[in-house]
Amino acid sequence: MDTLLKNALASIRIGVQDYQLIHEDEARALSAVRNITAGVLLLFKEKLRRLSPPDSNEILIKKNIKSIISISGSVVHVGDGSKTVDWQEIKDRFTSLSIKADTTRMEKIIILRNGIEHYLTNQTAQSIKELLGNAFIVIRDFVKQELNEEPNILFGLDTWRVLLTVGEVYEKELKACRDSLYLANWPHPAVRNLLLSLNCPYCRSALVKPIVDGGGNLSQAEFRCSQCGEPFYYSDVVQILVEDRYWADDYIAAREGAEPILEECFECGAETFLVAEEVCLACARKLDYKKCEVCGERLSVYEQDYGLCDRHLEQAHHAD
Repeated sequence: MDTLLKNALASIRIGVQDYQLIHEDEARALSAVRNITAGVLLLFKEKLRRLSPPDSNEILIKKNIKSIISISGSVVHVGDGSKTVDWQEIKDRFTSLSIKADTTRMEKIIILRNGIEHYLTNQTAQSIKELLGNAFIVIRDFVKQELNEEPNILFGLDTWRVLLTVGEVYEKELKACRDSLYLANWPHPAVRNLLLSLNCPYCRSALVKPIVDGGGNLSQAEFRCSQCGEPFYYSDVVQILVEDRYWADDYIAAREGAEPILEECFECGAETFLVAEEVCLACARKLDYKKCEVCGERLSVYEQDYGLCDRHLEQAHHAD
């Protein structure tokens, strides 16, 4: 077994042991977070190491690359130095090499790790459970799909049983949260779909449930995080949710000269009016008029005052 893989397995095993001892020593919490996160990142690097060509000094895991002349006289690229790739570089190489990994979930693990390291609170044990739950899912899929290994054999039954147990508990809690978000009384399906990607603005946990759905009134919609216990309102998170979900699509549409995905809402003024669904994701305001009453042309968000397109509105003003 390669040293990189041994270190990955050792880090995860130690992290699991730390987790089991948190009730005896709270200082174990931070150690558990660090070790588990480091272990998963090492698993990712192991995949890159395996894909590195022979005699390339494990080029795919090295931060720096240099060109040399081979024995045959051709130019070849090899890894340079001892520094290895960071998280962003891992993601970039996974993308270019079509390596499958749950980078979205791993991003949450890293954010949670950073948050715990800098803002240690009395919710640490619960934070560790969420991290372990996310890590279990990432590890399970990656080890099977990309490393072609059996997790229970690779980690040993004792470690794997802990990951399995916490992972199942986390998945059940996450499903309960997502179900409660889905079944609440939202004013439009587009709002419901947006909320299914909701994270707590304080600790970034996905374990969030609605306290009050506002009966369709988004200004009164309130949530509570199951991890840190903090309540928050829809208005606190909607702008971030919309940007995360639609920024890339809106940018591509603007670059290609297509119809914008989002526009400024004529009711609340936020840049959250979803053009395709004809609804504002911030205040749930819908179009008053969809077509010009004279010519039948589709009306934009900015043509809602009189039910007329700009051309016929101007004609009406001249007639007056």
